[in-house]
Parts: sequence; C-alpha cells; structure tokens
Amino acid sequence: MLQKFGIIVSISLAFIPILQREIQNLKYSLLSKGFKFNFKNFLKKPNVFLLPLITNILKRTSEIEESMKSRGYIG
Repeated sequence: MLQKFGIIVSISLAFIPILQREIQNLKYSLLSKGFKFNFKNFLKKPNVFLLPLITNILKRTSEIEESMKSRGYIG
C-alpha cells in the first residue's frame, strides 16, 4: 500500500512541469492564431483552451501507462 502511494505521489510531482509546458505550448499556439488571453474570453470559449489541454494530458497519461507496463509494473 505504501509503495503504491509513493508511486502516485512521484508521478503526480513529475507531471507538474509537464502540465506547465503543455499549458505554455497551448498558450503560444493560440496566441499565434489570434486568440486573446483574458478571463472574459476564457469564460466565453472554454473549449478552445480546455479541449486541446485535456486531449494532450490524456495522451501523456497513456504514454506513462505504456512505459510502466513495458517496465513490468503490475500495480
């Protein structure tokens, strides 16, 4: 049980910089397309920002899952 908790914490902490990079890349991508970043725009069109972000996060978690399986982790 303690080992599982340790793995969860370490993956969560390692995921923070990845998430920050994803948000920054998405922000630059949307800025290049003319999207203005302010709270009002974010509330009006949340799918413009959240949909690609969630998609990228799910891809990353899938990569982590495949990596753990290939290394023989059985959790």
